[in-house]
Amino acid sequence: MVVEWLGPSLTAYRHRSDLKELLTGGLAKLLGKSVSLAVTGMQGAGKTVLLDYLTGKALKSGYKQPAQSQTMERGIIKSPKRRIRVSVVPGQIAEPRHVALDQLFRGKTPIQGIVHVVSYGHASTRNEDAAKAMVKELKLSTFAKYVKYQMERELDDFEQTCEAIRASHRKHHAPSWMLVAVDKIDLYHDRLPKAREYYASSSSSPFIERLRTLARQVGEDYFRWEAAPVCGVLEELNWNGKIESSQIDRPLRDAYLVQFLELLKSYCA
Repeated sequence: MVVEWLGPSLTAYRHRSDLKELLTGGLAKLLGKSVSLAVTGMQGAGKTVLLDYLTGKALKSGYKQPAQSQTMERGIIKSPKRRIRVSVVPGQIAEPRHVALDQLFRGKTPIQGIVHVVSYGHASTRNEDAAKAMVKELKLSTFAKYVKYQMERELDDFEQTCEAIRASHRKHHAPSWMLVAVDKIDLYHDRLPKAREYYASSSSSPFIERLRTLARQVGEDYFRWEAAPVCGVLEELNWNGKIESSQIDRPLRDAYLVQFLELLKSYCA
């Protein structure tokens, strides 16, 4: 399918009669067969929250955002005669993350696909003490400096994921695909063309160069990938007393979610 980033066809989703059904059914309705997925990405990228929206959990009454993941989270999404296993790898650089990567990519059962979550430098830092230390010790006093720093961390995180995928291919010749979920687009929707340029397959960005290296290492005929914009919760980002506000409304957010779900379905077909 053709992925729309800022195209006018996205607005058509606002009036689709099946929008609610697609979102509330989530992955269980859209995926056509049993599949095992891993969700990876750096700390604060929004992995678990995004998954909650993609499964429809976040649309239920009384939903509360989860706290920072400390261990690998597993879930089974049930649909008629199907079981979709999803594992979310902790983003925090600590032992639970290393254990999760080892189990998923070097274990006995291979992962068929990966949703790797990025946020164009807009990963959140919820720990106030850590945020203060970053401002004071790393001199990250402005949004521009913060975003640049988080982009660098995003690359470091992606390096670990790529090495895990390579290890899995040595053992299982899997996973066979990756979807790069360019998340939190509500915070930089006015700069979305720049984000698309950074994550596009034609880009020469360090992120894409690393992805090309991975494809060559495991064999381009055995690994495909694509990047697409998406957004879960609409919330502001507060950094050092400065606030970046959400720039899109819920109907447009829903449109991006539906588009991502349909793209995911095509990869799992």
